[in-house]
Amino acid sequence: MRATSPAAALLVAGILGACSRTADGAAAWREGRFEEAHAAFAAAAVAAGDAASPELLYDRALAALRTGNLTEAEGAADAAASRGGAEFAALRDFLRGNAAFARAEIAARQAGTVEAEPFALDVAIAHAETARRSWAAAAVSRPDWPEARRNVERALLLVEELRKRKPASDPESRKRGTPEPKPVPIPPPPRPDAPDLPEPPREDPRGPGDDASPESGAAELSPEAVARLFEKLAEKERERAALRRERREARSDEVERDW
Repeated sequence: MRATSPAAALLVAGILGACSRTADGAAAWREGRFEEAHAAFAAAAVAAGDAASPELLYDRALAALRTGNLTEAEGAADAAASRGGAEFAALRDFLRGNAAFARAEIAARQAGTVEAEPFALDVAIAHAETARRSWAAAAVSRPDWPEARRNVERALLLVEELRKRKPASDPESRKRGTPEPKPVPIPPPPRPDAPDLPEPPREDPRGPGDDASPESGAAELSPEAVARLFEKLAEKERERAALRRERREARSDEVERDW
């Protein structure tokens, strides 16, 4: 029997170690220990190296996003998309929308401080628009993705809110462009009305050697895809309007009339 080479033994050990850390990360995520999940998924991805599956890379991206490590989240999501094909490209777009929205909220908070730069709101609006485009790209990748559609609506509302905060006439801020905001602490935990996250961690990563069709770069929306997305949003708005109208009519019927 031929002896296993040291290099092969190290590779097997690395893969087994990565699997163990992945399981630890999934358990920590389920229990709400997000910092531990992030550390476990990151360690597993490093241990797996080039053999890291797109599922593991996505898990790392999601945990990094949940703990406020936005740049790491984007990088891991890009790597997952490059190895996992269209499915993970859609998840990448969704996750990138969350990261951009978080940056928009950071910049919006900075814009409300005394020492804020004149262009702070422009930065926030630019990030919110990026979030909208990313979530829209995710939304049209499936016949229906309610979480992505809801997030597109949230981004549109944030853009509208931020634009209302801008001075009526501010030519200087338009000339300055949209530089990156100053570094700030990690964003606080998600609020009840925070954007939906993409799908939870995957617990069944593929082994090394599986083929995956690479796909990279931001998804470009065709005019037809954009039209379909906004038709879905309009339909949801019509449903909400009808529901509000029914509730008003029901309340009106309950009011005792004195004529």
